[in-house]
Amino acid sequence: ELEGRHGGGRPEDEEAQEKVVGKIRVDKRKKLGQGSLGTMVYEGKYENKVECAVKVIPKTLDLEAINNEIDTLMEICFNEEMSPHVVRYYGKEEDEKRIY
Repeated sequence: ELEGRHGGGRPEDEEAQEKVVGKIRVDKRKKLGQGSLGTMVYEGKYENKVECAVKVIPKTLDLEAINNEIDTLMEICFNEEMSPHVVRYYGKEEDEKRIY
């Protein structure tokens, strides 16, 4: 379930500064970067304890390409010889409009 703070009569999706989707908390005040085609990366937390970067992907993008990226990250993360400097994949959550 989604949580967030909003005000000013705008829909929550546009105004929320902090959003919780499943096990992922996104702080939209702390933008880390922007990708192509509308993807954004924010500071966040996984299960309310692990600090992480959260990639926010509009569901209007190519879902097959998104799933391929997730599959690749999962393969890397389950490699026992993985370097501590490689990005870790914690999980995926979705709302009506986005994948996190």
